[in-house]
Amino acid sequence: MWLVREHVGDYETEWAGHQGDLGAAVHDRGALRKWVHQAEVDAGEAAGVPMEPPRELRDLRRKNRELESTNVILGGVDCLAA
Repeated sequence: MWLVREHVGDYETEWAGHQGDLGAAVHDRGALRKWVHQAEVDAGEAAGVPMEPPRELRDLRRKNRELESTNVILGGVDCLAA
């Protein structure tokens, strides 16, 4: 996507860039347009939901997995102690 976003100013419109050399390697121009839009969303330049969840959410999910793993281990230890 960096190639498209870097050279889109060379064309009159974004769509013209997609139709020209920038989209030559991509057969589905609609997919290229979606990828460019998603890159803009991820960069905070367009409205929408970023592909990557916020860092805090990722950290909380990681911690949750660690706690679930710890609970499984401790549950096994309780069975052995009984």
